[in-house]
Amino acid sequence: MKISDLPPGLKELAEKRNIDSGSLFANNLDLAFCWNTTPERHDFWSQINKGNFQVYHGCKVTNLKRK
Repeated sequence: MKISDLPPGLKELAEKRNIDSGSLFANNLDLAFCWNTTPERHDFWSQINKGNFQVYHGCKVTNLKRK
């Protein structure tokens, strides 16, 4: 899944995780960052990568200031 194809909010969260990780794969979710090292963990990002955005329902995204 491409990060650019994610819905608003989730897209910003994935972009932040990518920036924080320093990865060069900015638009490819499965290569953008190590899912297991994020607060959301691997299972969350795996579901998002499969297109299951329901796991995101109710999540509050905070502190998205870029460095």
